[in-house]
Amino acid sequence: MPDIIEIPPALAQILARDPGLHGAILITLRNFHPWLRTSGMPFFPGFTDHSDKHISEVLATASSLIADDARGIISPADVAILILSAILHDAGMHLTPDGFRNLVEPAAKHPRIEGFGDLPWQRLWTDFLSEASRFDSRKLVSIFGDTRPVEPRKVDIHNLGEREHLLVGEFIRRHHARLAHEMARWGVPGPGKERLRLEGISPELADLAGLVARSHGLPLRATYDYLKSNYHPRDFQGVHAVFLMAVLRISDYLQVQSERADKALLRVKQLRSPVSQREWRAHEAIRDVQTSHEDPEALYVDALPADIGTYAKLSWLLKDIQSELDKSWASIGEVYGRYPPLNRLGLTIRRLHSTLDDTAEFSKKVNYIPAPVRFDVAGMDLLRLLVGPLYGNRRSVGIRELIQNSTDACRERVDWERHHRIQRPTSKDSEADVVIDFEESPDEKERWITIRDSGIGMTREVIQNYFLRAGASFRSSDAWRREHEDEQGRSRVLRGGRFGVGALAAFLLCDRLEVTTRHVSEPPERAITFKAALDSETLELRYTTAPVGTTIRIPVTDPAVWSELGVPGYLEEEPDGRPSKISNWSGVDWYFIASPSVSIRYKKEGRVGVFEPEHVLPGAGAELPTGWYRIAHPDYADIQWTYQDAPAVVCNGIVVQREYTGHSELDSLWFFPGFTSTETVKTSYIRFDRPRLSVFDAQGVLPLDLQRTSITGTSLSFDEQLIESISRDFLAFVLVRLGDKRPGDEGFAGDLASIGSYPGLYFNGTRTPFVFKKSGFTFLDRGPLLGLGVKRLWCFPSPSDCSPEVFSLLPDDTAIFFLDQRTFSFSDSNWFRQSLSRWERGGRSSTCSALAYLWMAYHRTVLDKKAFRSIKKPGVVRKSLIEKTKVEASFGEFVVLTAETAKNRPVPDLDAFLEVARIQSTSAMPYMAEWTLFQNFWPGQLESPISKAWLEVFGQSLVPYDWKTRRRALAPAYKALETHLEHQKQLLELEKQRRKKKQQQEEDEDE
Repeated sequence: MPDIIEIPPALAQILARDPGLHGAILITLRNFHPWLRTSGMPFFPGFTDHSDKHISEVLATASSLIADDARGIISPADVAILILSAILHDAGMHLTPDGFRNLVEPAAKHPRIEGFGDLPWQRLWTDFLSEASRFDSRKLVSIFGDTRPVEPRKVDIHNLGEREHLLVGEFIRRHHARLAHEMARWGVPGPGKERLRLEGISPELADLAGLVARSHGLPLRATYDYLKSNYHPRDFQGVHAVFLMAVLRISDYLQVQSERADKALLRVKQLRSPVSQREWRAHEAIRDVQTSHEDPEALYVDALPADIGTYAKLSWLLKDIQSELDKSWASIGEVYGRYPPLNRLGLTIRRLHSTLDDTAEFSKKVNYIPAPVRFDVAGMDLLRLLVGPLYGNRRSVGIRELIQNSTDACRERVDWERHHRIQRPTSKDSEADVVIDFEESPDEKERWITIRDSGIGMTREVIQNYFLRAGASFRSSDAWRREHEDEQGRSRVLRGGRFGVGALAAFLLCDRLEVTTRHVSEPPERAITFKAALDSETLELRYTTAPVGTTIRIPVTDPAVWSELGVPGYLEEEPDGRPSKISNWSGVDWYFIASPSVSIRYKKEGRVGVFEPEHVLPGAGAELPTGWYRIAHPDYADIQWTYQDAPAVVCNGIVVQREYTGHSELDSLWFFPGFTSTETVKTSYIRFDRPRLSVFDAQGVLPLDLQRTSITGTSLSFDEQLIESISRDFLAFVLVRLGDKRPGDEGFAGDLASIGSYPGLYFNGTRTPFVFKKSGFTFLDRGPLLGLGVKRLWCFPSPSDCSPEVFSLLPDDTAIFFLDQRTFSFSDSNWFRQSLSRWERGGRSSTCSALAYLWMAYHRTVLDKKAFRSIKKPGVVRKSLIEKTKVEASFGEFVVLTAETAKNRPVPDLDAFLEVARIQSTSAMPYMAEWTLFQNFWPGQLESPISKAWLEVFGQSLVPYDWKTRRRALAPAYKALETHLEHQKQLLELEKQRRKKKQQQEEDEDE
């Protein structure tokens, strides 16, 4: 292989006429040659050859392309520019990681070439990363060979892995033509200030060489303005730039021989990029390129692609080369054709022929049909099939989609004006951002739905490419993202549209629309109006005058549509001509936030009725009313939740689900599984019903189904934060509701029972998931219990069944637990089973309770002797439990019973239990049990988020009964729960007011 890039002899003879220029070119070739040969194209692994060999081939092709008549006009400067542009045109593909970092790192400063609208490299890279985060699966596969999304935040230019190299390669590929121009002017970017440069070349010739190199990535005519502004376009210092541009682009295109794909490389290296793979296959498919053809101005390509994909690529490539030939000849004629002798400038070929031209003949040579076949759609027939079934033929969904599109447009206008620093006039054209009018004539023969918004409006391109095109969502396009996404590729605008079917839903209401729209960037007279119908073959767009925004007018010809939408049909006459108030209009009740504002009206016989929605929810970032809470998650602009009356799921103000289904795993937030001795129980001691959610989703990540009527999956990405927020609210609920009472105090039983009324919270088997000690209480869960050193539990049916004296006799290692009277009737036999058998208490045959999770080493219970004799009768309780039961002590009419639980375990002290049992025996409900816990009484490490929050927020297991002591001990917790506590106090006050009002009403009714 030669040590320098070869200059074809014919070109070398011309260049030799200028020794100074010839020497400068030779020095430049020697300087660039080692870099081009050894770079390895780090960002383009597996691409076809673009080394020094390729440049020699381009120059050889260029020499052969110059017509004989033109050789007498070609100057040494022309040859120099041609050689330099051949070196530079793909030089960007040899850029090193250091050179790339030099381009795009934030602190770098680079001059820019005026005349092409070039942005700073840092901005280009940031915009590219933003776009890359939105690459669809086809684009991802073409670059990486897989569909794993690009995560811009994880791309570190100082630590580029294999995948990042491919991503950078795509970036450089897009901008390598510009990079060629800048390299000609200022040298090759590298790690330091010293750069590889064109040696001995004047600034003007260097710029022209860069312009010719740049032109191979642009339409030829796109270079004219720059050329005219800086040089004579036909001849500057002997340089005929436009002709050289044509020569270079055709020479580069014609480097399609199979030699460029080195088969030896394929034996040792897998081609990762499908783009590279297709390019290699296309080159391998070309068997020969020759000029020996009956057409003297034609080039003949002998190709045999092995598969339909390569056939399609080659067909496109050959057509593209012919197109470039046509354009190049047109440009040469346009610039030089009227100016002898420059009109002799030309190329040796005008046309391209190939073995693919005759499809019938070519098909005999391959075992596939050489005709690209792909999925397509059947126009309006598809729309008719799509629109109705997609939304279940629910007419009201058409109203929802129109509201959603209009409110999205209003948000986009606000963002556009803010981004472009435009101040909107304070006066508004209407009383709301979006106005929907339902109008019908008195005879009900004509009905119209009109929706007007003051949103961003549509351009001609949006109408043509997106508005009525199924699956083409403008809000997923690069054009939309450039306007409305930040530098991290995150949307600044809440958007509901996602799947490109929204506008089509209007055809649920009728088969034709009348649309008038004006984009915010257009003057009043450049608004666009058109009519569209499902059977329209073409749309006629006309200019008109209109305010910014969009108006869609829908004639409703089917009375069933009007009826299904629940249009009132009649309006009462209000005094002073005021609008009537309309409620319970379910067909339009889709939108529940105040901004953008939406007004829905019904008009008939000169009267107007205004719809009042069932709910008005807080907006994104708004101050929340009592009973509403918010959580933060990086994927969402805002997430609000409540257990008050509201739709189940609202997204960006539009209802998704009015109610949870009641049978989906999504409906509950299960905390942790319970245990039996042999298996995991698929129920839970604690769960929260999923609260009502209002989600503000700018990134389109909420997992909605295609109809946007439900959430898909069984969990949400913010469930962890949601559960934590609910847990903290529950802690505040406990602190506010328990007040300053302790067990034995009057009213304590009522306060304790009220904790079970926390909305959405369910404790399986108990209303009081706490255990109580002398000075305070804690949550019945692993963490808090371990912190108290509890070894025994004394169990009573309810607080009212526990004598106040019990707490004065409570041992330090013992806590008290109250069962839930709802779970079973307190008959003697039930109490016997529940207190002596863990299986009966928490197994398959019983409601699983909190105590089913505890491992007991010893059981005791108190029972009336007469009741015990009755229980031992056959058939009352299972025989095996009776056989394990022993009488441990007796007093008066009562016995203390125990059931053998664990062999060879020490028997716990009986004295304290017996003393309390005697006290209890004097009450109307003498039941009492004692359970001694195993040392490892709570198996595994599982515990509920309430338990975790309890310890994290309170900082201790025990919460004191005494209010003052509690405030001192839990001062940090009161600070941490400040918002929740205030909300709970307000909610409690509202409850008291409602009870008082209800009581007053009942008293008034009695009177």
